[in-house]
Amino acid sequence: MLLRFGILTLIVGQTSLLRPSAQSNNCSTDGSAKQNQIKAKDDQESKIVIDTVEFHGENPPAEAQRSKLTEQIQQLPLSKSSGAPDHDWMDDAVEPIREELQEAGFFKVFVEPKPFLIRAAPDELHYALRFDIESGAQYRLGEVHFKNNEEASPTISESLLRKQLQLKSGDLFAVSKNREALDGIMKLYNSKGYIDMVPVPETQFADKDLRIDLTIKIDEGSPYRIARIEVLGVGARRAQDLQFPQSTGEIFNPTLWPKSFENNQSQIPGGASPYKIMQVSIRNVANHTVNLTLDFRPCAQAPEVSVLHSRDIDLESSVPVAGTPAQSTPSQRAKIEAPAPEPDSPKP
Repeated sequence: MLLRFGILTLIVGQTSLLRPSAQSNNCSTDGSAKQNQIKAKDDQESKIVIDTVEFHGENPPAEAQRSKLTEQIQQLPLSKSSGAPDHDWMDDAVEPIREELQEAGFFKVFVEPKPFLIRAAPDELHYALRFDIESGAQYRLGEVHFKNNEEASPTISESLLRKQLQLKSGDLFAVSKNREALDGIMKLYNSKGYIDMVPVPETQFADKDLRIDLTIKIDEGSPYRIARIEVLGVGARRAQDLQFPQSTGEIFNPTLWPKSFENNQSQIPGGASPYKIMQVSIRNVANHTVNLTLDFRPCAQAPEVSVLHSRDIDLESSVPVAGTPAQSTPSQRAKIEAPAPEPDSPKP
């Protein structure tokens, strides 16, 4: 039986650098704040307090695991909005149990929560929770294969891809270790400009041997180069002093930017994080180029002043780059657009 196992959801911090954005992410608007206030008023929430936890089933967790899980569940910030169904908060209570057992190789574990309301107060609901657990079989990792979606060999060697694996054949099939492997594979491709790369894990169960074979399908896409680096809200002179880990024309490597920000905090206004102020503002799929925007503008700033650092580059000879005029020529490759002098801080 072949399954694509979505349990290995990829969560990679650096992907926040790749989101397109037309405005600063440093603050929310007044409108959204008002909407949140209205929502909070309409949705009266009651805190969920778990007084007792019980585990039942053919193969319940060991005593040490039960104590650990009970503490984790009781410390969860659970709440229930008026009119919301109970399963909204129960899903959060089930997750620690599912993760604990899947780490031990019980990949097909099924957990059914049964809440019993003990006491209801205006702002608190006290429950006793019973979990009926069907752990299922305990699986180990079998074979691991890599497959390019385009039926070709992956651009990165299989030996290097295998170095990202956290488990070897015969180890208990721990979901978090496989998630880390996918994370490492994606970062490896991202560092070489393949920012659209997505690894898709598929599992094949060999129930007779209690083994799970894993095939990692790789949709590589194409490597991207940097066409422009745009700095907003710091003034021309200060923008010129900022040190970037990459220049226009280079293959975009998002893994370099966080470390660069850490090493150059003195040059960064307000010690900003790249995850908050850096976005891919334009992604040209046809030319495989990106425009990067570093947005240092504070909330409610007017007028907005932008400073542009860019080189008009021609990566494919006569093919114009995203954001550049169609008549751009190779002679513009080394040209840096220098804006007219402006104050370091805009006047409101």
